[in-house]
Amino acid sequence: MEIIDSFATMMIGKSDWLDVDIEFVRNIPTDIDETAALVNTLRGIVSDETLLSLIPQVTNVQNELNKINKEKDIYGDFSDEIGVYEK
Repeated sequence: MEIIDSFATMMIGKSDWLDVDIEFVRNIPTDIDETAALVNTLRGIVSDETLLSLIPQVTNVQNELNKINKEKDIYGDFSDEIGVYEK
């Protein structure tokens, strides 16, 4: 970090490398089909919030729940039995 900071200081001026937070994220590929099967298996057993948290592409569970509720208000509740939106 100090080397990078020295270079940045030479190029753009003062910088403070002590204020940098480093976050390591595991880059493990996920099988979307496997994730979808798991979510469908757990539907009705755990909450929708928990189900959404299992999907790596959903980064903000609360925001996604708000979007789902907004769509339900517009299109009605989704019916698993017939596979269409009903009003």
